[in-house]
Amino acid sequence: MFQGLFNYDNPVWRFIGKLGDLVLLNLLWLICCIPVFTAGAATTAVYYVTLKLVRDDDGSTIKSFFHSFTQNFKQATAIWLMILVAGGLLGFDLWFLMSGVVTVSTVVKTVMSAVFGAMTLILLFVTTYIFPLQARFYNTVKRTLFNAFFMSVRHLLQTISMSDSDIFSGTVSFSERIQRFLSALNKTGKTPACPPAATLIHQSIKKADGDITVSELAARTDYSCRHISRIFTEYFGYSPKTFCRLLRFHHTLYEIFQDPHRNNSEFITQIGYSDQAHFQREFKTFMGETPRRFGRRLIQQKF
Repeated sequence: MFQGLFNYDNPVWRFIGKLGDLVLLNLLWLICCIPVFTAGAATTAVYYVTLKLVRDDDGSTIKSFFHSFTQNFKQATAIWLMILVAGGLLGFDLWFLMSGVVTVSTVVKTVMSAVFGAMTLILLFVTTYIFPLQARFYNTVKRTLFNAFFMSVRHLLQTISMSDSDIFSGTVSFSERIQRFLSALNKTGKTPACPPAATLIHQSIKKADGDITVSELAARTDYSCRHISRIFTEYFGYSPKTFCRLLRFHHTLYEIFQDPHRNNSEFITQIGYSDQAHFQREFKTFMGETPRRFGRRLIQQKF
């Protein structure tokens, strides 16, 4: 009983760990938003880390936050400043119209108020999606703005629900927002055509059964390491390194299912693991238990 209680993989400790990550994430966001102009990069970093938490990806919260913060700083800051300027102009126009500085007819005031109100709603809807899109995909500012607008209109009821919660009750957490964003993303159904470069990288990794580094991929494909990571992540949803890990693990499961009694040390170096510790760590990351325990379960269940 006590062994299970102090097992860090049990649901209670996992929940406490996730809760601690979210508290730390909010503190990082508050600190990085102090200069105001960095709020866009900070918000993008929060969505980046929260997406990883939702997918149960391992990694340091602080390291992942600042990795995204620095990587998206220029583009996220440009987007944030554009939103601030647009919001400021719309706010000033509404104030100028409603304050009575200029005398206009009731009809004109009503029409202009409706126009400015509609533009404000569009800005709010776009803002709802733009930072998670920035955290999830590599795109130009123009394309990111268009995708945010497209998603907000296509999933209008969901967008209104999130925006309404933000304005009146503030009850939508980052985790819930991420779930809604992923749901909307899955329903969009538009998958961009995979370019030849991404296909070539994917085929090279599969041909090597995942036992290949990004540097070796760069040598084989004549693309830079940065370009390989960027384009692969954009079109396949995870990095080349993660895909290599998944292929290695798939190969590992195949070997274990073939013969659960077999000694793991006989095949782990052939698959691409550097040593037994590396193999044990990767296996536990993907399966949540040790290879020995998994093998015993297979034998008991007579697979």
